[in-house]
Amino acid sequence: MIQTSFSIFEKNISRPETLFFIENRAFEGFWIWDLLEKSIYINQQFLKKLGYKKPQDKENFTIEKLLNLTHGKPLLTQILENSDNKLTLEYFTSARELITFEVEYLAVKDYLNRVTGYIFANTEILGIDPSNKDIENLTNELFAQKEIFSELEKIAEIGGWEINLKTGDITWTKQVYKIHEVDESFNPRVDVGLDFYFPDDRRKVVRALQETIKKSKPFDLNCRILTAKNNMKWVRCFGKIFRDSEGKPAKIIGVFQDITKQRLQSEKLRISENTFRGNFEYAAIGMAILDEYGTWIEVNKKLCQIVGYSAEELKTKTFHEITHPEDLDADVKLLNDLADGTIDNYQLDKRYINKNGAIIHVTLSASVVRNNDGTPYQYTYQIVDITANVEAKNKLETAIKKLEAVFNASTQVSIVATDRKGLIKNFNTGAENLLGYKAAEMIGIHTADFLHSAVEIETRKETLSLTDEDTDFEVFANLVENGFETREWTYTHKEGYEFPVLLTVTEIVESGEIVGYLGVAIDLTEIKKVEREITSLLEITKDQNERLKNFAHIVSHNLRSHASNFKMLLELLVHDHPEFKENEFILYLKTASNDLKETITHLNEVVQLNTTLIENLEVVNLQDVVEMNIRNLQVFANEKQVVIENNISKGEKVLGITAYISSIINNLLSNAIKYSKAEGTKYVSLNCLLTEDSLELIISDNGIGIDLQKNGAKIFGMYKTFHTNTDARGIGLFITKNQVEAMGGKIEVESKLNQGTTFKITFKI
Repeated sequence: MIQTSFSIFEKNISRPETLFFIENRAFEGFWIWDLLEKSIYINQQFLKKLGYKKPQDKENFTIEKLLNLTHGKPLLTQILENSDNKLTLEYFTSARELITFEVEYLAVKDYLNRVTGYIFANTEILGIDPSNKDIENLTNELFAQKEIFSELEKIAEIGGWEINLKTGDITWTKQVYKIHEVDESFNPRVDVGLDFYFPDDRRKVVRALQETIKKSKPFDLNCRILTAKNNMKWVRCFGKIFRDSEGKPAKIIGVFQDITKQRLQSEKLRISENTFRGNFEYAAIGMAILDEYGTWIEVNKKLCQIVGYSAEELKTKTFHEITHPEDLDADVKLLNDLADGTIDNYQLDKRYINKNGAIIHVTLSASVVRNNDGTPYQYTYQIVDITANVEAKNKLETAIKKLEAVFNASTQVSIVATDRKGLIKNFNTGAENLLGYKAAEMIGIHTADFLHSAVEIETRKETLSLTDEDTDFEVFANLVENGFETREWTYTHKEGYEFPVLLTVTEIVESGEIVGYLGVAIDLTEIKKVEREITSLLEITKDQNERLKNFAHIVSHNLRSHASNFKMLLELLVHDHPEFKENEFILYLKTASNDLKETITHLNEVVQLNTTLIENLEVVNLQDVVEMNIRNLQVFANEKQVVIENNISKGEKVLGITAYISSIINNLLSNAIKYSKAEGTKYVSLNCLLTEDSLELIISDNGIGIDLQKNGAKIFGMYKTFHTNTDARGIGLFITKNQVEAMGGKIEVESKLNQGTTFKITFKI
């Protein structure tokens, strides 16, 4: 039975060409077969031909009953074997007599060009020749079949019209009057009817009518009319000419359909489709349409970027081919549930394999579009690339695991985390070891101030001017500045004893808000013990330094007395023996006596220096100190046949202590002479290199050298010797290095065995 299922054919059978097929071919009735709903519609004329004349006969007719009345091969078989859409069908009447019809049929198709039904028009009953009827009788018969037009108008809201070209009369059906919004008393003359059209469309209609009359060419126009109530409507006007037996134009018969709603819907659909296409193609996420087999039909640019394939490449694949093997089963199961109707949609985090082999993490949202029979037609995918999020999450989880490992592995460092009010939220192994409490005894039970000395907390509260209304934990929150605060506190062990800690309290900030605090503490007990020992040693050292100072005073005083006596004796000797005045040895003794006195004076100055040695540096003429030491060592150099080259100019000055500088130069020069090679030319040279804030004194020789690979690490050590000289004590370079560093300088050495040694001493200027 047709009933509401007939709406499936509404758009297709409402086409003018379909209506004309029925009007111009169904001389002996027609019937419609809906393959999807397995129902039929039979018009009354055909039923009467079969002998069914009661009103209820039409309602009780089913497709099965009609097919059972068909004689010969099954109807669908005949259709499949036929190629010209014409059949000769035999039916059993209600009286079980055979009646034969010449039938023309028209396939009704959906928008995918699939056959969804057929319209069968009975053109004639064999024995009656409809070609002998003239066009006038045929037209009268058609208009007499009011049931056909009535049914068609109800179904498709289409009206019929006719222009009698011989009389000029126009006939409209009720629906045409309704479309024009005029009463049925309205006289539809040609000129009046054309006035309803917009001027541009009116000219199109006139040209179409003229073409139809001249060339018998049917027309199909979409036009605008202005109704009698001034409403603009879109209409579809279809017309076809009929000629009389002499071949002259007799009538134009057509249909008239209000397509305003369809037009508006079509425009909305066009806009919607364009909008969808724009949103689809340029969406910030991947979007795709897949057929029922999982093959990509449509893909947007973003999806191509995600998976690395071009649209053309992707359309040759199924989703199975680019899905990570470990995720395929879960995806297929959900897709099957979607196809079966178990679920309406699904969302899944899965992995695709990019064209270059990279793993892409995505969130897939899938839904289904179904056919009229409920089977899947196609699937829509929305795909969000979450690779960056997954990688960030994995890194975060790794970082958290590392932090947790550090947190729990810190057995000697106490780490305690609290909320904003001080309630303990984390308590690591180090805190358990340090304080004697288990984490379960502290977390969610106590605030952090519970661990501190109560007396110390009260003292700090007074310092911060906090009141009794303030919690003890407010002490820590108020002390934290610039996000963290470090100071010494006193912790109380579970067993009751107190011990010092160095505690750093840091704010825990989330989204700009302080959500808690992190306290990291180390036990200072051993450090305090060492601190006390160092203090004690400093006191002892201070006392010893005072004693050494007194000893140095005594020694310098006594040496100064002996030096003065020695100088006085030389002067008496020369006075008593004037001939000794120019004696070479007496001159050397006199020079040595003067230099000894000057050295003692410098030593006395050293004794007077306190711990602020660098602050007491003075400007020293380097050339003068070098010359003095060369004079003192000249006899020794002559004995060893060593030539001393002094390239220091008079203007070179450094910051230092004269006695120290003299001692440094004397020690390095005497070593160069002492360890000169046995034969050949021997020399010691003194040069300097001036920089922006320092002067580098370079003392080089070509002596026997030092094996630095063997002795480099200990060359400036105390009591370290590197040669077989019996008089070597291993103290000179140790003293030299300490003297250089005491003046804020540095000393470096370069040496090769049997090639010589170079010392570089850097002084401040």
